[in-house]
Amino acid sequence: MGVQALPKTIYLWLALLVASILIGNRLESRSASLTPRVRAGLSGPSFEDYEKAERLTRSHYALSALGGGDTLSEAQTLYQRLAKNTGQPNPARKALILGHQLKQPLDEATLKQLPEKEHALWRALYGASPTPLPADAEAQLKAMQLRFLDNQALADLYQKQGNTKAARAAEARRDEQAQGTILRRFIPLLLLTILGGVVGLGLLLFAGFVAVRREWHLLGRVTEPSEPKLGWGDLLDGFVFYLGVYRAVGLLVALTLSSRSSLVPLQIVVQFLTGFTAMAYLAAKARKRGTALAELGWSRERLGGNVLYGVGGYLATLPLMALLSLLSRQLFEHNTNTTPNPAMTLLSGRNSAWELSLLFVTISVGAPLFEEFFFRGALFTALRRRFAGLPSIVLSACVFAAVHPVQDWLPIIGLGFSFATMRHLRQSLVPGIVAHFLQNTASFIFLRAIFGE
Repeated sequence: MGVQALPKTIYLWLALLVASILIGNRLESRSASLTPRVRAGLSGPSFEDYEKAERLTRSHYALSALGGGDTLSEAQTLYQRLAKNTGQPNPARKALILGHQLKQPLDEATLKQLPEKEHALWRALYGASPTPLPADAEAQLKAMQLRFLDNQALADLYQKQGNTKAARAAEARRDEQAQGTILRRFIPLLLLTILGGVVGLGLLLFAGFVAVRREWHLLGRVTEPSEPKLGWGDLLDGFVFYLGVYRAVGLLVALTLSSRSSLVPLQIVVQFLTGFTAMAYLAAKARKRGTALAELGWSRERLGGNVLYGVGGYLATLPLMALLSLLSRQLFEHNTNTTPNPAMTLLSGRNSAWELSLLFVTISVGAPLFEEFFFRGALFTALRRRFAGLPSIVLSACVFAAVHPVQDWLPIIGLGFSFATMRHLRQSLVPGIVAHFLQNTASFIFLRAIFGE
């Protein structure tokens, strides 16, 4: 097939994409203009601070009940930084609660970041001077939705009121929640990840051995189609169409959204509506060329083997991801102000069972399905029409990273490299979809363990 000219429509989709990015960035620079900020108000580093502070707080109470663990001081520092950087009240409240646990005097600087109507409550609860507690102190604390620290704040209140029995009951609930998070959820998940990483390291070393010897048949390589009909122009057109429409519709939703309660269902509607629309757009191009989307790896052929291949590929990616994540933290820690994945930030809030189900579909089903189809299907296949295998793998991985937050670029490049390699070797999107599903599901479980009640 000769070099295909780029369709004129691609310039329209590029203009839509660039306009959406510029408008979104302009509005985001004005902070409150984008309504979804109500849901989180977190930059990438702030979201990492929040996750770490919650984890350290739970770790302290889970391990202190067993005779060890002292991480409250670092957690308090993170909450104080969050209060300053985000302007949200709960990090400041949690910093005050932890400060009392650390036997510190009431922090006036942190107190000033809270609404003035709360000052009397916190002064009565943690101040040095004897001050009467407000009559509705318990109702005020419960209304703050402090989540895990609800019970600690209530225990402090009951202790102040002289109700020792109620205080001990609240502390027992606190410790039970902490152990449920750390000992029964987080640690088993961590151990399972380490075990998978050890197995994956063996698979990765084997893949490296095969690559050096260039005996690709040992990795189950499948021969590429000999006469592809979809040109790189059609494929790039479909890829940019997906990015442009997804960004534009997402921006439109952000501008018109009036409350957080409608954000979760709208997130999944935007994702699946734009994803399936773009897939239909590419399918129409394929029919026009007398071919099908199987050229992109969208096929059920060798389905069982490709599913297992995806599991093995994911395990082999774990040690690479661990190394790149560690390096990324050293390079980008608190040096960026990008917005993290919006679906992930939604997990940090209070969610009903229905919302959690929708978020799981968005994160673990929708993202793997559409991102693999367009990044490893349309984009990678387009690049393969012009370049050799390795350059196409690297370029597609870099583009994949570019649509993610800066502080995640290195590990995302690792993921993109792994997924594209599987696509190249197996001529199928199934291994990448499976590996992507496992990666996102692990992140979903981890964040729910940390941000759960």
